[in-house]
Amino acid sequence: MHVIDIAAVVIIGPNVLRTFCLHFISSNMHYYGDVEPGNVIQQTQVLNPWWLWPLQAFCFNFGSSHGIHHFVVKEPFYIRQLTVPVAHKVMREMGVRFNDFGTFGRANRFVGEDKPRQQAVITVRG
Repeated sequence: MHVIDIAAVVIIGPNVLRTFCLHFISSNMHYYGDVEPGNVIQQTQVLNPWWLWPLQAFCFNFGSSHGIHHFVVKEPFYIRQLTVPVAHKVMREMGVRFNDFGTFGRANRFVGEDKPRQQAVITVRG
């Protein structure tokens, strides 16, 4: 049983933490639904506020650097870290959003819906 305890602390725990951090950051930095097909600027944003650094530490600064991947696809994550300062400057000039936390309220939509959707209600009488 001692081996299982050690494995949980050394292997399973860190992997669960890293997976949570990676999924949280990546699911909130991409836009879905109302993105114009092929428009790379509308696909992603840069998430790099100071308070996300604990999460960024476990996913190699993914929120700050993954948007670069949408423009320079073949660049590996460790090279992207070197290009972040210049890439962020260019991305900001081209209109890529930075720290758009309104996405939480818009359900990861780029713009959001103009009006609420109406759902048809069907009643069954027996």
